[in-house]
Amino acid sequence: MAESGKRSRARGQPSLNASPVPVPETTSAEGLERYVSGKCLLTCRGKAWQEIRASIFALPSSMGMLDIPSVSEPVLIWITSGEAEVQERENNGPWITSRVKKRSFFLSMAGSPYDCRWKTLTSEPFELMLVLVGLPLLSRAASPSTSA
Repeated sequence: MAESGKRSRARGQPSLNASPVPVPETTSAEGLERYVSGKCLLTCRGKAWQEIRASIFALPSSMGMLDIPSVSEPVLIWITSGEAEVQERENNGPWITSRVKKRSFFLSMAGSPYDCRWKTLTSEPFELMLVLVGLPLLSRAASPSTSA
């Protein structure tokens, strides 16, 4: 999927991985990492990782606001270190606040772009694993098997 429909405002703070750029309405699974504000510690690559993407990020202790484009793929987020108060909203709607900590797990389906901000609650590094499951893999997993 190519990036399309640029949003009118740039992110609230630049990513540690890239300079501030207008945020598109949608992006590809490969492009999503550009909009995660933090340092990518590890990204799985190679033939075995063609239909699933997994990356680990170290995030800053606080983020004023981060605009995240939507993707078609389901997104899994697993907090691997730290504890934070995270706020999210879609379409300039009300902020929804969650307290996350190590071992918290989230599943997000395709939808609208959203805004996100957070503040850590402990001195432990705030790290997460971001996993995107490719639609062809998900489709095969959901299909009944023809083999006995």
